Amino acid sequence: MKILQFLTLSLLFSLAVFSQSVTVIARNPSRQTLSITTASSLPPTNIEMVYSQNLNSAGGSGTKTWRISSGSLPVGLAFDTTAGVISGIARSVGTSVFTARVTDGSGAKADKVFTLQVVAVTNSVTVEGDSRTVGYPVAINLTYPVKLQALLGPTWRVRNVAANGQTTDNMLADAPTQVDAFRDASLKRDVVILWTGINDINDSNRTGQYIYNNILDYARGKKAISFEMWVCTEIPGVVAAEREIARLNFNQLIKANYSPADKLIDLNALAAFASKDNTTYYQPDRLHLTEAANEVLANTFFKLLKQPRRH
Repeated sequence: MKILQFLTLSLLFSLAVFSQSVTVIARNPSRQTLSITTASSLPPTNIEMVYSQNLNSAGGSGTKTWRISSGSLPVGLAFDTTAGVISGIARSVGTSVFTARVTDGSGAKADKVFTLQVVAVTNSVTVEGDSRTVGYPVAINLTYPVKLQALLGPTWRVRNVAANGQTTDNMLADAPTQVDAFRDASLKRDVVILWTGINDINDSNRTGQYIYNNILDYARGKKAISFEMWVCTEIPGVVAAEREIARLNFNQLIKANYSPADKLIDLNALAAFASKDNTTYYQPDRLHLTEAANEVLANTFFKLLKQPRRH
């Protein structure tokens, strides 16, 4: 009997030890291997854009630090060794190949080779207008010119010279310094997109004919120095109902004859802007635009800019 009790107790003790061992293993899974997850070919930049690109990692433990272990970044760009962010403005065209290394809190390391290309700007688009081109009141990174730059990529330069409260008179006076000074004959395309008129339309002293004449005068000035000139119809957004007549009159005139401009973009025909009461695209003031509207504008201009130019 004593032998049987001893064997029984021994078996129970062994099972208890085994159970505890299994439990300990389950509470300590193996740590994931440290690695760099960002794709080797980084988004390109040009010698004018402000560049910012995160390098990301997975696995490892503790605080991670970064460094360039071989090769170098394009001149003008810097590497944040704490955050793993490449940023700055590149100074010369070319391709850089470099190795980034991340080290975790335990001393484990991971390396990855990256390629970053700096390209030349070969095309330019200057957007001119009022507060709706400025993008008020949405954040600047959500405005259509910034979105358009992202769509076009680094071989294009998008310059926004619009100003809040600007009228067509203001633009005619300021154009020599705001736009003309940037004319670059070396570019494949140098486009000016003029979309404005709402401040004139909301002025009871301005007629549709007056606004139309100013727009064509502006276009003549740009064509005289060989810009590719685009003009636009005006979308709803008048403050006083009686001023709607001026907007409709302007649109009728510009659609009938937009020469000397090269292209007319009929923004008024876009479904998004059919009504200023549409809160998806209009702010509560029924004048300024939402981020969704800026997205529509960016995509509209992008598709037109990617089409071959008609001479």
